[in-house]
Amino acid sequence: MNNANLYKKSNVLQRRDAKEIIEEFSNLFNWHWDGSDSLLDIGCGAGDVLVELLLPKIPINTKVIGIDISKEMIKYANENYGNEEYLKFHKVDIESDFLEGDCKLTPMIPNSFNFITSFYALHWIQNQRQALSNIYKLLKPNGTCLLIFLISNPIYDVYTHLSRMKKYSRYMTDVEKFISPYHYEEKPLDVFESTVTHVGFKISHIEIRDQIFIYDNVEILKYSVKAVNPFTSRMPDSLQNEFLSDYVKKVDDLNLIRFNEETLKKNVYTPYKLMVTVLSK
Repeated sequence: MNNANLYKKSNVLQRRDAKEIIEEFSNLFNWHWDGSDSLLDIGCGAGDVLVELLLPKIPINTKVIGIDISKEMIKYANENYGNEEYLKFHKVDIESDFLEGDCKLTPMIPNSFNFITSFYALHWIQNQRQALSNIYKLLKPNGTCLLIFLISNPIYDVYTHLSRMKKYSRYMTDVEKFISPYHYEEKPLDVFESTVTHVGFKISHIEIRDQIFIYDNVEILKYSVKAVNPFTSRMPDSLQNEFLSDYVKKVDDLNLIRFNEETLKKNVYTPYKLMVTVLSK
């Protein structure tokens, strides 16, 4: 997921959910309107959700930092949205132990941020305890976190199916890294709640929401899948389209492609579960 232009053009689902949840929970962020607060956005990607949806809700002079593991995403975000005065983007792996010892990234030191957000990023993290521990350390006392991420999605089952096909297996040996660590959990809410409380967080709000997104047609689905999956970029061009076609076939097998009698087109239904949580320190 390193093509920032492609991702920004296809992240309609992510933007929809982020917008709704920002609207719903922004009142829990008690900003100091003199601009003395600081905000960290984890997994900022191309930066568009942060800049276009979240920044209009906060004081103008707030210090804002976006971080992402992808250097391509960070390069795009800095070039298109970065501002030396109040908005910067840094390449940081929130799952690593970057806070141990001397931290070379001066903005990323413990107790730095009044507010931390993350939209559609933490499901990429397998070591949840390490990431959440880092988030806790970065948050100031009495600070607030708003985190939303995928618990389960049919995309993960499709990935698993395709990884077992001989023609794709060599490109998907690490498929487990790209499946939410909660996807196969029987009680994901209990597991996540236990982790955050162990780290030290206080829980203000926690829930798993059943969501659904409808793609207008199969081609839009393909475009979206190409933007978010990490596998096609490893494949030769001749195999990439075949991968997307096989992806669609599996989605159809799951009975998620349905004929719309009003539009006379085939829509793609994507049901998924989303963790929504507000934490404090």
